[in-house]
Amino acid sequence: MKKILLVVILILTVGLISCSSSTGGKNNLPDVTISIPAILGVAMPVVQATPVTTITATSQFTGTITWEPNHPTFEAETVYTATITLTAKDGFTLQDVAANFFKLIGVVGATATNSANSGIITAEFQAIPTFTVDFNSNDGSEIDSISNILRGETINKPADPTKGIWTFEGWYKDDDVEWNFNEDTVTDNITLFAKWKLLEMVRLDGGTFTMGNNEIWNREHQVTVDGFYMGIYQVTQEQYLEVMTGNPNGIDASPSEFNGEPGGNLDRTPAEGEIQEKRPVDSILWLEAIVFCNRLSVMEGLIPAYGMQSEHIWTPNPDMWGAMPTTTLGNIFENINRFDRWSNVKLVENSNGYRLPTEAEWEYACKAGTTTLYNTGDTISNDTGWYDANSNPTQEQVGRRTRQVGLKPANAWGLFDMHGNINEWCWNRGYDYGTEPITNPMGPLPFQYNNEYRMRRGGSYTSGAVQLPSAFRSSANILTRAMSNGFRVIRPLD
Repeated sequence: MKKILLVVILILTVGLISCSSSTGGKNNLPDVTISIPAILGVAMPVVQATPVTTITATSQFTGTITWEPNHPTFEAETVYTATITLTAKDGFTLQDVAANFFKLIGVVGATATNSANSGIITAEFQAIPTFTVDFNSNDGSEIDSISNILRGETINKPADPTKGIWTFEGWYKDDDVEWNFNEDTVTDNITLFAKWKLLEMVRLDGGTFTMGNNEIWNREHQVTVDGFYMGIYQVTQEQYLEVMTGNPNGIDASPSEFNGEPGGNLDRTPAEGEIQEKRPVDSILWLEAIVFCNRLSVMEGLIPAYGMQSEHIWTPNPDMWGAMPTTTLGNIFENINRFDRWSNVKLVENSNGYRLPTEAEWEYACKAGTTTLYNTGDTISNDTGWYDANSNPTQEQVGRRTRQVGLKPANAWGLFDMHGNINEWCWNRGYDYGTEPITNPMGPLPFQYNNEYRMRRGGSYTSGAVQLPSAFRSSANILTRAMSNGFRVIRPLD
């Protein structure tokens, strides 16, 4: 009986061992379909980065990555395809996985695709873009483009372009925003534009001063002016030529009598060691100075300061103003019509362009905080400026002439030749000062004073010492072509 029981026990034991072997140790349970769709660890192509070859394993699967093309490091402008091959872990299966079930996490711009019942996923990555920066030098010397720039990179500043007598101010993305080569990054194809300036300007903050001088018949009164930029020099012959060349208004771009040519009863040559082109432009009409201001404003992308009625519309564009009136007879009626339009030129509101200073602005700048007769003291000296006593190198009457700008010391605010060398046109008509305080006086309106005359300041190479004080005033007809007439310009603060 015991032998029979022992045999039965052995038979049952063998059966259990055999059953366990046939089920692989899984207790005969079926594999579970993978339920995790997220695939982590696939790094997007980055130029010069090494491609990753494995994904981040999950509790249900592992995976490898192959890349096509198979580069040791990623390259720009190349489309890459990643093939991810998943391997299910024990107890899991890819059977019954839906098509396009898997998702790449942390990847932008590429969509994973897989067939149903498959652990092979493909993802195509767009080419890594590169960008180009072009440089528009605005008629300056040509600057080569910079190519193959990756998104988010900065670029090196190229060599500054050149443009004759203009000064390069910088590269701008638009009118107001200068490109910072140390900080600004490239995110698209762009064009940077060169900005230029022709005139060297100094910033003068506004203030209150005593205008006039009772010693020279002008009533003293308190005047407040807003701040402005002012040319540190009188406009030179080369600057005037640069701006006025090609004007359609019948204006000579080289009007100066002091043109460097010898002969006649006037010595037109520059003094020894001086540069002809850097002498102040002379023989300028007031109307010509107005055209210069607007043309320069347009060249520098500013809003012109002056406007007038053309034959058809009111406009600040001097190219549409037509021919300037002349002093010759010609067609009298046509000339009268021109003079009526041109003499009624008006200031443009909210302009940031160049213009002539008012008398108040000019005197404020000339005095530069001083209260003496000249900005160099109560008596004139050789350092005060060029006038009849020192403008002639030979000390002969025929030798009196304009001199290169900037040779005498500047005033306290950095302005040269505010006394002498050339008379400087101002914006306003003449008028008698009052004694009451006033802010930003613009002078009388057209119907309040003779429209043919405008004020001049500073004196010239022919002036005596009594005509050079900071408060001294003179006027001239707007069509007066006197050799002693020139100008300098201002423009509003930014």
